[in-house]
Amino acid sequence: MSDKTAEIPMMMRVKWLAIGVIAGAALVYGLRPAANVTVGPAPVISGPSAERPTSSTLTSVVKATPPLSVDDTGAEPVAVIDGHPITIRQVEDTLLKKEGVEQLVSMLDESLKQTNWATLRDHDILAQINSWRVTRISVAAQLIKEKAEAAREDLIGITLVQNALAKEGVKIDEVLIANELKRMEKRHLAAQEARKQPYVEFRTMIEHEEKMPLEQYLAQPGFRMGAGVRVLVERRAKAQLTEDQLKEWFAKHIEQYRMQEAVDISSIYIPFDRITGADGNDKPATQDERDAKMGNMISFHQSIFQNKMTFEKIFRLFKAYDQHATADGRLGWVNRDGSRPIKGSRRVAKDAMDAAFAAQPPYPQLLSPVISDSGIDLIKVHARRAGQEPVFADMKSQLISDIVDRELPARTKRVLDELRRAAVIEYCSLPPLIERRSAAAGLSASQLNETPTP
Repeated sequence: MSDKTAEIPMMMRVKWLAIGVIAGAALVYGLRPAANVTVGPAPVISGPSAERPTSSTLTSVVKATPPLSVDDTGAEPVAVIDGHPITIRQVEDTLLKKEGVEQLVSMLDESLKQTNWATLRDHDILAQINSWRVTRISVAAQLIKEKAEAAREDLIGITLVQNALAKEGVKIDEVLIANELKRMEKRHLAAQEARKQPYVEFRTMIEHEEKMPLEQYLAQPGFRMGAGVRVLVERRAKAQLTEDQLKEWFAKHIEQYRMQEAVDISSIYIPFDRITGADGNDKPATQDERDAKMGNMISFHQSIFQNKMTFEKIFRLFKAYDQHATADGRLGWVNRDGSRPIKGSRRVAKDAMDAAFAAQPPYPQLLSPVISDSGIDLIKVHARRAGQEPVFADMKSQLISDIVDRELPARTKRVLDELRRAAVIEYCSLPPLIERRSAAAGLSASQLNETPTP
C-alpha cells in the first residue's frame, strides 16, 4: 500500500463506508446491477412545436415510447427538448453527483445510531464493497490508535463515580434522571437569557449538539453518571455551606423565590394573521378577520357550555397555536402580567388575564372569549393563588441546589479529584495492549490502513 493511500482523509473513508452499506444491501437482498439500457432516438417533432414542445406534444412522445420493463424504467423521459429526451435516470445521476455521498452518509448515520456495539463480534461485517469489508474490529482498531487514552480516562471516571454512588447508597432511578433533566433545562434557559440569545428549546439544543434523540441521550452512561455526580456534589455542598452563606444568597436572590399571584388556566388561542406594513410594523387585524375569528370562538364557547364538545377536544384541533401547553390545552400557573414559567412561552394578553383573575369560584370556570390586538383567548380557570413571600427556613434545600447550579463545574471537578485521590488506579501500557488485541483478532497492520477502490 502506498503512503498516498494511507493519507486518504477520514471523510473519504466514511464515504466509502456509506457506499458499502448499499453494496451490502445488494448482497443481502440479491439485487443485481441493471443491464445497460440503450435509449433510442425520440420521435421527430416537426413544425413550430419543435422549438418549444407543448405539454400535449410531450405526452404524445411519452405515449409513443414502448412500454418499459422493470430493468429499464430509468429510460422514461421527464422532458423532451427538440426531440431529445431527458430521462429519469439522468435526473437521478445529476442528484447523486451533487448530493449522493451526503445522502449515503446520512442513511448510514441513522442506521448506525441504532447499533448496539457491545453485542457485535469482532468480525461481524458492518459494510462491504466487493471483497473489501468493514468489521467491528477494523473500525475499533482505527479508533483506539488515536483515542484509546481519552476513552480510558472517561471509563475510569465513570467507574470512580459508580463506586462512590454504591458506597453512599445512591441509586440512579427515573426520578433522579427527571430531576437532573429539569435542572439542565433550567441552566440552559438561564444561560440563553444571560447571553441575550434567541430562545431555543432544550430538547432541540440537545438533539442538535449530541446528534441523537433526547431519550437516547438520557440513556447514555455519561449522562447517568453525571446525574449521580450531581447527588455527590450536592451532599458535599450541604455539609460545607454555612447558615450565613445561605442567608447571604437568599437575601441577594430573594426575588426569584417570591411566589407571584397567579391563576391556573387552560386556553384555546387563535391568533390574528401577522401582516407587516411598509413601515416595518405589524398592521392591526382587519375588522372582517376579527369578526370571523370571534364568530368561531363564540361557536366553540357555546359547544362547550352546552356540553356538545369538550374544551380539551377543541384544543387538540388548535394545539399548534400554543406549543407549551399540555395535550389538553392547560397552560398551568400564569402570573398577573401574563408571563409563564417556561421561557419562550406565549405571554397571555392583559385583557384575558384581567378576566381570568376576575373569575370567582367554584372552579373550573369557563369564560367568554376575550379579544386582544394579537388574537382571541377562550379561557378555562382551574384555580387562583395569592402571592407569597418566601420563608428562609423552608428554602434551605432549594438554596443549596441553586448555589450548586451556579458553581457546578468547579464543585464537580473538586469531587472528581477527591475520588481520584482516594482510589488506587493502576495504569497499563496501551501500545502493546493494542498490538496484541489486533493480532489476536487476526487483523494485520496493512488491514488497519486498507482502503477500498470505489
